[in-house]
Amino acid sequence: MNDETTINERPRKRLTRLEWSAKKKAIARDLSHVINQHGFDNHLDVPDFLLADIAISAMYNFGNFRRKADELEFDMLNKQKEAFMDGDGPDPFGDDDDED
Repeated sequence: MNDETTINERPRKRLTRLEWSAKKKAIARDLSHVINQHGFDNHLDVPDFLLADIAISAMYNFGNFRRKADELEFDMLNKQKEAFMDGDGPDPFGDDDDED
């Protein structure tokens, strides 16, 4: 990977639906066991498998949100860099002050 490679260009292994389903079931089973082992499900009066599913869904949604935020931030930084290089915008690194 060279210096010009961006975060969005990095190769990312995408799971097939079957692989994702198998991983999700395995993680849900393990997470349910941990939740049950510590009695967290009793404290909330919610079955352990539902808490595990909620946790997995939250992690999945956070991952999607983080990827989208990274893409938006990357696009914004590229626009700021282009504006700075054209002389039309502030320094994207925040070093606008002249050093004495």
